[in-house]
Amino acid sequence: MSIQYKIAETALNGSVKKELFESLEQPQNRNDVPDYIHNHFDVEKLEFGEHCMFKISPREENVKNAIMFVAGGAGFLPPGEMHFKTAASLIKTTGAAVFIPFYPLAPKATVRIALHYLQRAWSEILRDFLAQNVTFMGDGIGANLVLGLCNRVNRKPGHIVAISPMPGIGQDSWKETFVEEEKNDRILSMELADKIESVWYRNIPQGSADREVLCMQYKGFPPTLLIYGSKDMFSKSTDALVQKIGENGATVQILKKDMFHSWALRQNFPETKNAMKQIADFIGSTSSGS
Repeated sequence: MSIQYKIAETALNGSVKKELFESLEQPQNRNDVPDYIHNHFDVEKLEFGEHCMFKISPREENVKNAIMFVAGGAGFLPPGEMHFKTAASLIKTTGAAVFIPFYPLAPKATVRIALHYLQRAWSEILRDFLAQNVTFMGDGIGANLVLGLCNRVNRKPGHIVAISPMPGIGQDSWKETFVEEEKNDRILSMELADKIESVWYRNIPQGSADREVLCMQYKGFPPTLLIYGSKDMFSKSTDALVQKIGENGATVQILKKDMFHSWALRQNFPETKNAMKQIADFIGSTSSGS
């Protein structure tokens, strides 16, 4: 691992889990993208209903590829600084336009309400882009959502990139594993997982494909890249997800490092720069950016 990563990992302690959990009670109220995004890219705000989606594009004509980037945040938090920096990096490495939907959040919304909104957002993207030229990408709960969205829609994207998904939340068969794996996790906690289960997944059966990515069949899914870390409490359940996707006929690739949750969004790590390049290679885009 890089020195930058080792320094970051050392700085994480027990208070990080507590701070993350407490942030769910007072999420940031964001309704725009940062100034540096406006300064470097073309930004369009697409509004429908009470929610919106931002289209962030390189300043060039004839952009043919797009990425629908669904931010995580445990289903409670809007896109954050990590997501916008990742979007900027994706545009530079792929040359694609990046759509960031601000989907409905807990505690008011549930996963099914969010998926319904994302289906509408997908319809908006299809006005300007061919489905095969679009990649679904998400991190954490956002990774779960893009898998769930692909499961729901008839017009599938060309690729899926799932970063640190969270399979098995609230599934009785995985709780013992999560309790054990949490000991090595510097970011996520069982307290957080229980919160997601009780609020984000409320009134949704454990066997529902909307709730649980391990319950999907994955038939007809496009090539899928999973990026995750072995120091994530969902590492072993993600190993099971990789197997499930492959068993059902979808092409699956993995990029797994001995790192913590959502490491691939930390733009100050050399490992992240390599991950961005692998994403660009995976979706088959070309770029003159760095």
